[in-house]
Amino acid sequence: MKTFFPLVILLFSVLTIKAQNNPYFHYDTIPASNRSVQTATMRQTVSTQETPVSTSKFDKSKLLFGGTFGFGWGSDTRSLNISPQIGYQFNQYVAAGLGIGYSYYRYDYYDYDWGKDKVTQNYLGFNIYGQVNPIRYIALRVQPEIYSMWGKNIPSKTVPCFLVGAGVTIPAGRVGGVSMMFYYDVAQNDYSPYGKEIFYSIGYVFGF
Repeated sequence: MKTFFPLVILLFSVLTIKAQNNPYFHYDTIPASNRSVQTATMRQTVSTQETPVSTSKFDKSKLLFGGTFGFGWGSDTRSLNISPQIGYQFNQYVAAGLGIGYSYYRYDYYDYDWGKDKVTQNYLGFNIYGQVNPIRYIALRVQPEIYSMWGKNIPSKTVPCFLVGAGVTIPAGRVGGVSMMFYYDVAQNDYSPYGKEIFYSIGYVFGF
């Protein structure tokens, strides 16, 4: 028994020296509470390294899709308009975007020399717009446009337009809504597809 006790002490001393010299072998002397904090910190660090934080400010959920579509049919007139737009909602007050547009108009008339005839007008161009919502439901918009016009019995022209408008927007869904706008073309070109009077447009804008 006296011999066994010194041997136990000697063995414990040897293991202690080996543990101190071996970087892969150590005693776990961290208290349970501290160890939990350390483990959580290590997991958080690994998670941050595996999933870098994106610095991009672009948010595709703020993309807006809209525009106008319309047609008309009368005894001596025809009309068609297709003008899709895409925009971006920068914040709750400001949005901007661009679009393309095509319009077709037909006017039938009677000529005493040639009989029944018609005038057709085709407009193809693009536009950009900026919209401000100073208060909820109220929208103010400016929309410069440029068109190439051609048709039957009319000269080909480049037609500039500059729309200013105001109206109401009623939110529908997380992004988007129904809008009713009144516009006026301040450029007042003789061949403007909008004429020289105030006109209105009803549409829907939607997002992701």
